[in-house]
Formats: sequence, structure tokens, C-alpha cells
Amino acid sequence: MNTRRRSFREQPRPRPQPQPQPPPAAMARFHALSDALYQAEQHERSRIPQQQNMREVVPTAEPRTTNWEPIIRTTSTVPPPATKASIEKLPDVEIVQMSECAICLVEFQVKEKAKEMPCKHRYHSNCINRWLEIHASCPICRYKMP
Repeated sequence: MNTRRRSFREQPRPRPQPQPQPPPAAMARFHALSDALYQAEQHERSRIPQQQNMREVVPTAEPRTTNWEPIIRTTSTVPPPATKASIEKLPDVEIVQMSECAICLVEFQVKEKAKEMPCKHRYHSNCINRWLEIHASCPICRYKMP
């Protein structure tokens, strides 16, 4: 009788269990995906000669010297700033509840004066004046100044 203990390495290894087969629908999706990838790769390979031909043509073309500055200036979609008159018409209101200026993110103090936009959003006078000198709309809701 063999009384020798087996070491860890001498332990018999369990036989691997056969893996369950994937469902037929999964195999069909796998094959469809692999076919699509193969077709995409073949399509890319067929485009390589076209790209090489383009590289031969493009370097011989004359460089463009278009000045884009006047075109950009005339087609700008940035709205003009608010008028000084509309900025001066903004009423001063007293803050009655804690909130913060959405421009500088500093909290208003109760009973502090603030400027109120027609959309009822409130800002520090300096903050909204500077904003409206660049933009003609409310920083929060984009209400356009009259």
C-alpha cells in the first residue's frame, strides 16, 4: 500500500467538461457578422488603387490662394450686441431670496440690487452690462433683448 502523499502538482487534473453548443440563432448571427466584415474589408481593398491615383493627381494641382476673411466677415451669424439704450432700460430690483448670478457665480446678498432682464433672470449690474455689450441675449435662456 502506497502511503506517500501526493504533492499539489501530482494531483490528478479534472477532465474538462464539454462546452455547451451555442444556439443556432447565435451561430447564424455570428456568420452574418463575419460575412459583413469580410465584405467591408474587400471593399476597402478595392478602393486602394483609386486612392493611389488621387495621390498622383493632387500634388500637381495648383494651390488655392483664396482670401477667406471677407467671406467670413459678410456671412457671420453672430448677432450684434445689445444697444446701450436697451441696457440702460433694465430695471434695478432688490434681491429678496438667496440666489446667484449665473455669469460670475457669486451669491447675491438679500436686499442687494441687481439688474433684471425682460425674461426675469437677474444678474449683477457689472456682469450683465459686460455680457450685453457682446451678446444681445440672456445668458440663461437666450431671450433676445428688444
